[in-house]
Amino acid sequence: MHPEENRQNLINLFKRLPGIGPRQAGRCVDFLRRSNDDFGQSFVNLTKLVRDQTVTCPMCQRLFSKLEQVDVELCRICFNPHRQDQTLLVTQQDIDIDQFEKTGTYEGRYFVLGGIIPAGKKDQARHYINIESLNRRIKEILKLPESQDKPVEVIFALHATPEADQTTSFLQANLNEEFPHKLTFSKLARGLSTGTEIEYADPQTLIDALKGRQ
Repeated sequence: MHPEENRQNLINLFKRLPGIGPRQAGRCVDFLRRSNDDFGQSFVNLTKLVRDQTVTCPMCQRLFSKLEQVDVELCRICFNPHRQDQTLLVTQQDIDIDQFEKTGTYEGRYFVLGGIIPAGKKDQARHYINIESLNRRIKEILKLPESQDKPVEVIFALHATPEADQTTSFLQANLNEEFPHKLTFSKLARGLSTGTEIEYADPQTLIDALKGRQ
């Protein structure tokens, strides 16, 4: 393959990274081309190492390091028996969990959707979000003894965007049909400005958004 084709293929890969547009992707590739062999090889080796050491928690779908929990399949949050099972906070991406944990105020469980449903793609929702895994997780929670007395609260903590609002509405309708009268739903208060991503919100803003959820 021609060298310029290789460069363009690498640019196309970088463009698939979150927040990386065509210009940034080209700059990243050109930086790698100018860097010395040690940097380039370290980049390749560490990328593979991080991938090899990463697993998905079967409960919350969060990515975590294999070394985080020795001989345990669950991430440290799902493995913690002191977390509250009656509250499930649904996030858009893994890094959002880290932001909520920094607040030190949320003590419930999490679930990572892995994305949102793009506009006009409701009929293909399962290609974009972990809806089957979410249903399974809720079924597990509803089997717990404490779930027999009161509904489980599902908190939708997605980004403040029209696509995220559409995803929330879709999920609420789906879960209402799947688990009638067994769940209550809430969304973060609009302390988050429209367009805001959870990962960039400060802890106090998230605390206020959680307290004011409705």
